[in-house]
Amino acid sequence: MVQIQKKEVQENILKIAREEFFVNGFANASLREISKKSGCALSNIYNYFDNKDDIFASIVLPTTEVLNSFIKRLKKAEPSYLKFDKSEAYFTEIIDFFAKHKDNLKLIAFRSKGSNFENYVEDWIFAYAKFENESLRKKAKSHKEIFRKLPSEFFIKSLCLYFFKSTLELLNKDLTEDKFSKHLDEIFGFVYNGWNYYLD
Repeated sequence: MVQIQKKEVQENILKIAREEFFVNGFANASLREISKKSGCALSNIYNYFDNKDDIFASIVLPTTEVLNSFIKRLKKAEPSYLKFDKSEAYFTEIIDFFAKHKDNLKLIAFRSKGSNFENYVEDWIFAYAKFENESLRKKAKSHKEIFRKLPSEFFIKSLCLYFFKSTLELLNKDLTEDKFSKHLDEIFGFVYNGWNYYLD
């Protein structure tokens, strides 16, 4: 019974903290306000969490676990892991991921300034871009008939930034799922097909 009560208290702190972070952002969020609204004494909050950063990390953990796991898989993946002909499957995966983790992604991308997650998005994107860069160069060696020339590392980073940052901006607009999917399809189509996306 005691353990259940502790879990309920912890979950309530996280619920109130999530609301506080959304309204004020991490930097301006107040532990005292979280304590007041949750009905949990400030001193007791520290029995559950080390600090405000720890609370934020606990809230977004389900999302960062998925993202961190993906990067770990990429580090071990073969160049063929990401294939151009699988773009439709990737699109579906991305739609599902963003739908499931929408609120946490918004916290990380737009409400994390001043926290340990302030640079998380950029760091993750650059880790992804590094794999794309290395993968393309390995693909080029075995598919010289496809690649007339290779994009620079700078361009690949810029393209990855454009794709993920644009997608996150769409999330921040609170669009309907249908409109979000439509706009993401345009971004995704351009990334994979360039201007041919509009010329077909």
